[in-house]
Amino acid sequence: GGMIKWMRNYRAEFTIGHLDENRKFVADETVTVQYPVTCLMDIDLGGYQSACKGVFQFYNLPRTIQAKLWLDLYEIGKKYIILKFYAGYGDVMPFIFQGTLMECTSEKPSGSVDWITQMWGYEGGFMYEHSYFNNTFAKGTKPEDIIETILKECPDVKLGYISPTIPALPRNRTFIGQPMDILAREYGGYEVFISKGEFNIIAEDEVLPGDIQVINDSTGLLGSPRRSNIFVELDTLFEPGLKIDQAVELLSQNMPRFNQLYKVIKIHHKGIISPVTCGKLLTTVTLALLQDKPKEIKKAVPTTYEGQGTKGKWLKPVIGQKITSPFGRRKQPIPGASEYHSGIDIGTNMDAVVIAPAQGKVIFAGWQNPNIHYGPKAGYGQ
Repeated sequence: GGMIKWMRNYRAEFTIGHLDENRKFVADETVTVQYPVTCLMDIDLGGYQSACKGVFQFYNLPRTIQAKLWLDLYEIGKKYIILKFYAGYGDVMPFIFQGTLMECTSEKPSGSVDWITQMWGYEGGFMYEHSYFNNTFAKGTKPEDIIETILKECPDVKLGYISPTIPALPRNRTFIGQPMDILAREYGGYEVFISKGEFNIIAEDEVLPGDIQVINDSTGLLGSPRRSNIFVELDTLFEPGLKIDQAVELLSQNMPRFNQLYKVIKIHHKGIISPVTCGKLLTTVTLALLQDKPKEIKKAVPTTYEGQGTKGKWLKPVIGQKITSPFGRRKQPIPGASEYHSGIDIGTNMDAVVIAPAQGKVIFAGWQNPNIHYGPKAGYGQ
């Protein structure tokens, strides 16, 4: 049966914060704006290396909230605001957009009785605007580990879906530059995009897991589907549950030749949610034909612990450690050991977690026999 689409509803959650001296995001406070405040939205979501962008207007927010959300040229770099936007019908409000705001100002236009707060932001704004990446990865590193390392600098993005068809690095590689440029170039044959705070790289014939959603007249399909370049485009009543790269089945009564299985590649939500104005709220969807049976893709999981990049400082490899033998000249701890100790020995408990103090190469892992020396002129228990 068809879904009755009435009682539009939304909730906008703003996290306001700053960057600390290590350029890590620190949240200072959160502000929530919700129905019945009138909201106009224009949200563009899509794969194929396009930045997902959201433009919003809220009417007559309290002056204190306007001040907290104010973000203009003078605040850029000092203040950061991450927006999570939920919208739907009644109590069912899926998470549809997460963006780092680039601007938010309030004004009362001439001749108007309303104060209008307007803002715009990108999905993954930190990745586009504020981060620079310089890192070397060893041959055999998997794409999810490369991305996980890049995302350490981006508080507004975490790992999403990564195609299992992407091979590991064939040789050692150094990546330098703006992260989104690097990744879009490196994985050019795939869809590289950020959606709802998750970073994804997905192949053409892959779709997100889940039920195949049907789009037909009873779910809100408006007019007939139309061809747009090599894609099919259609309009529907606001459809908050749609996701980029999910599979959908089109069942149009007035244009049956388009009826088949597609993959969602662009979503555009535009319109108003308001208790006082009964305006339109529509979703325009762009679909790509799925030639074969689509492959469902699983969430990516990083496979290794990536050490932090060091800037002339070393991390402590174990917590609460005691140096049992320092670097430099020493008496032989056991016969045959060198008198010059070219490392330091750190004593710790059994089963202690040991992390890399800096980026390096593991040359030995395992039990050591004190009577066997590893490497050139190795000391005891290196």
